[in-house]
Amino acid sequence: MRYIFPFLSKKLITTKTVLGILGLVAILSWFPYFYRPDGKLHVTFFDVGQGDAILIETPLNQQILVDAGPDGTIIEHLSRSMPFYDRILDLIVLTHPHADHLTGLIDVFRRFEVDTVALTGVDYESEVYETFKETLKKQQIKIINIGFGDVIDFGGGLVGEVWWPRSIGGKPPFANINNASIVLKLDYKDFEVVLTGDAENDVLEEILDLIEIEEEIEVLKVPHHGAKTALNEEFIEIIEPKLAVISVGERNRYGHPAEEVIDFFESIGTKILRTDKDGTIEVMSNGSSWRIL
Repeated sequence: MRYIFPFLSKKLITTKTVLGILGLVAILSWFPYFYRPDGKLHVTFFDVGQGDAILIETPLNQQILVDAGPDGTIIEHLSRSMPFYDRILDLIVLTHPHADHLTGLIDVFRRFEVDTVALTGVDYESEVYETFKETLKKQQIKIINIGFGDVIDFGGGLVGEVWWPRSIGGKPPFANINNASIVLKLDYKDFEVVLTGDAENDVLEEILDLIEIEEEIEVLKVPHHGAKTALNEEFIEIIEPKLAVISVGERNRYGHPAEEVIDFFESIGTKILRTDKDGTIEVMSNGSSWRIL
């Protein structure tokens, strides 16, 4: 097991700079309108069409972006969610290099300073992935490869556990690049979220063999936009999610989410929210209770 520790330094520098520029009086006057350090965990599933983009705001006011959707729409979402003066992302997690998860990051790199990028380093050939890797090198962004067993300690009681992939770098563990997706569990005291990228049924089956899951999960990001091939009933029944979030584009050509997926979640009493019908979805927790904003 490898422990990876918090990403704090640049955020603290930014805060000090703002205080110096605006002055104490201005801060006191305008603070409620542009700043939200409420000591809670916020997980926001952006409506970016047929793709994934998730912003995690930690209790220590770090901002982690998991994927960035298929286009530049992510910039508008981040501008609404983050304070106007804050243009630093502490961590970006790229679950896998498919365009509907990756393309928006090119615009993010142009508009935001990025401290660290976490990925699996999997082999994949595409123009946008090459541009992504060239940008990381040009901007000298710190890169960490993460995989099964890694633990990210964000501080403030928030821990991220990497459930998949089993190996990092090189060829993916399956021919399907979706199954190289990072599966990340966020654990904040008594509140848990599982983010699954586009991992499909085979991966979820292997996770059950690797990990003894002993607790219920409050929020599940439904794998692969609700595709039938990502429906693993045993996995879902074990984690017993209270809320299933489906990131999906309206009237997409893949037919996501599959009717079988919706029917199954309804049969076990899980609340379903989907970005094509409900728009951007934000969940907030203080570690003991949680609610949808």
